[in-house]
Amino acid sequence: MKDYEEWKKDYLAGSDTRKYLVEKQLREEFEKQFGTEASLGTGSNVSHSASKSSLDEPKHSLSEKAAGMKKVQRFLSAAIIIGFFLPWIEFTGDMDQMKEGLNQMMEMLGELAEETPQYQEAKEQMELLEKMDGASGFDLSTTKFGRVGDSPSLFMVPVIALFAGIYNKKKVFIIYPVLCGFCLLINTISGPISMGLGLVITYASLLIAFFCAFGIPKDTDIATAKGMESSASD
Repeated sequence: MKDYEEWKKDYLAGSDTRKYLVEKQLREEFEKQFGTEASLGTGSNVSHSASKSSLDEPKHSLSEKAAGMKKVQRFLSAAIIIGFFLPWIEFTGDMDQMKEGLNQMMEMLGELAEETPQYQEAKEQMELLEKMDGASGFDLSTTKFGRVGDSPSLFMVPVIALFAGIYNKKKVFIIYPVLCGFCLLINTISGPISMGLGLVITYASLLIAFFCAFGIPKDTDIATAKGMESSASD
């Protein structure tokens, strides 16, 4: 059996034991100077700080997520506005076939081809298609191309996108792609036409904006997190 001195030596050899004794001595000295209540208050302050930090974390994460996703929405709004001035219309190989048909008619009829109604009609249509090829959303809003074009309602697409980027709210980001899509739908052009770069950017941006809007945290959720922080600090 160990005597007291041997036991004491082994007991103090542990690092945890020394830390405990130092803490105990510090706490006893603190209590002598300021009283027991002040010592107990120190522990509560530590736990309060920990709880406040844990409440801050979800609030900050929600705020940062909302801010980041709203930046993405503003980028998409800018992409829609830029796409409005890029080509919306590109014609497929049908235009090449039409050119070949005109050339064949010229070869068959010679100089008389220009006097035939069929040739004149085909030539006018060809010239119209050449003007429309590469037309932007702005061109289709301001210029008449035969039976299509001159559609001021298309101006609503960049205007609504600009408003959404400025207003910067979740509800607006959900609604405005639908409104823009409706404006595009009522001005759909049929025929041997493929979408140009500008229209591809516009449709893609509207689709991404619509679905991303559902992932933006609500302002009420962020406010609730802030309220929890305020109540905890009280």
